[in-house]
Amino acid sequence: MSKLIFISIFFSLFFVACNKTETEPVGLTKFNSKYYIQAYIDANEIDISQNKSIADTEQPSVSVSVKGILHDYRGNNSLEKYKQSINAAEFIYDNFGGLPTAYIPNDGDSTSIKSINQIELNAFLENDSKTFLKLASKYNDTSWNGYTVTPVEHYVVDDSILDIEIITDSDFNENYKAGDNLASVVKFIGSSPYDFIQNGYAATREHIWTDEMDLGGVRAYTYEPIICYCSEIKNTQTKLFDKHFDLLFTQKPTSGTYNFELKLKLSQKEITQKFSMKF
Repeated sequence: MSKLIFISIFFSLFFVACNKTETEPVGLTKFNSKYYIQAYIDANEIDISQNKSIADTEQPSVSVSVKGILHDYRGNNSLEKYKQSINAAEFIYDNFGGLPTAYIPNDGDSTSIKSINQIELNAFLENDSKTFLKLASKYNDTSWNGYTVTPVEHYVVDDSILDIEIITDSDFNENYKAGDNLASVVKFIGSSPYDFIQNGYAATREHIWTDEMDLGGVRAYTYEPIICYCSEIKNTQTKLFDKHFDLLFTQKPTSGTYNFELKLKLSQKEITQKFSMKF
């Protein structure tokens, strides 16, 4: 009888394991978190870099990365959250006037860096955790139990895009002269989890991929797609947009290097950044 029970338990566990293998996405880890979004960004700057060219027929594009203060789900009483942050040292330095021992650069002069009171830092992180919880509640992101990529990459900007301008500082082509806005010929390619979360963590639209995006070297987006001309962005739902997005030029000038200024108008602020592109 005991042998029969053992065999029954064995096969039950076997089928559970098989089912888990079939349903778990490859390369993803299930986090024990009820929050789909792992960090909210209070945007204050942007980095822009041209995507690599593959062929002469490729659509030119740039990759945009939004940076700012992170409100992270890890929060309380630990430096771990900032050890994983790209601008950790700069952020802590700006807020505390110095770097903690953990952030003394290998090639830096440790005698010139003052230490930070751990109690003060812990209090700051605890307050930051409260900010995260407030935002998670605001956006109804409190009951997620699914999968997130590893390392944690579910970062969004706590804002909406109201307008995008791409101003050229020289004649672009016969239709666009120096000082003109190219928003009507540049596509915004990004994503947002806002509708997904509001819909009870269920998809509201399909992911798409086009030859134009492939030729442009556009990165795969994380959430549900937001794809439109920059001039149309005001008519699009952009709440909680991904910190990474691409700008794809659908028209080209004559060969050469051109300079632009990107004006990203959010509901709370406007961020500008100059960049160059080689056509």
